[in-house]
Amino acid sequence: MGTYFMFLFTLAAVMSLVNGDKCGPVPGPLVTTNDTVVINVDCQLSASSPHHVVITAFHENVTHVAVQLVHCHTVPVGLFTNVTHQLISVTVASEDAVQLLEGTFNGLEHVTELRLLGFASLTNLSRSLFEPMRNIETLILDRFGRDNIKLSDLGKTIQRLSGSPIRELIITNIRSASKRIDDTILDMNDFSIKNASVQRLIVTGVLLAYKGSIRRAFPALTYFCGVLDNIYTEQTRRVMMDLLFLSNTS
Repeated sequence: MGTYFMFLFTLAAVMSLVNGDKCGPVPGPLVTTNDTVVINVDCQLSASSPHHVVITAFHENVTHVAVQLVHCHTVPVGLFTNVTHQLISVTVASEDAVQLLEGTFNGLEHVTELRLLGFASLTNLSRSLFEPMRNIETLILDRFGRDNIKLSDLGKTIQRLSGSPIRELIITNIRSASKRIDDTILDMNDFSIKNASVQRLIVTGVLLAYKGSIRRAFPALTYFCGVLDNIYTEQTRRVMMDLLFLSNTS
């Protein structure tokens, strides 16, 4: 049995512990706005190669795009070559991708929000995947790397957002229920993003234990929402004390 916990830090140093089904936003559906352009990409129908697909449906006035990938076991590098500077948010969804290579998100340098839905079966994840996202403010991962990618490897990929203006990191359902217990411990040191000011950190949808100092990993944090694995009571107590100390100094 897990328990949701949420800490809110304010100038008055108020800390709250909340139990319930939800304690923060969840990734939601593929389409989130009325003006989202939905693009379906079937790599088996590519005229050249399933590894060299370029989306040509972008228009100058497009601000939100949702891309549904089908039969793209290796997500094509260069997929977003034709995007414009008007693009604000991008959602990419896949149920069968196994590889995300360096350069996959080239062209998204001006995007402020990236949502990755699915990608549970990934076996190969480039450490440099997020490096092109130099203006990202919100990163949302749902089921991302759930079955095969170690938490430490996922964290080290996220760390490559160092120097970006990222403010919000939402990760949910990132572990399979069958995962070994030694890979259900989220080490904050693996997820710390240097030279960035993450203010909202949300980790839900899976029972995890937490290791390391949230305060040191995310010194600008004002909102933390997570799911507590009751097995790790000692580690959880240290996390709570760490957050309490942060609330007194924010």
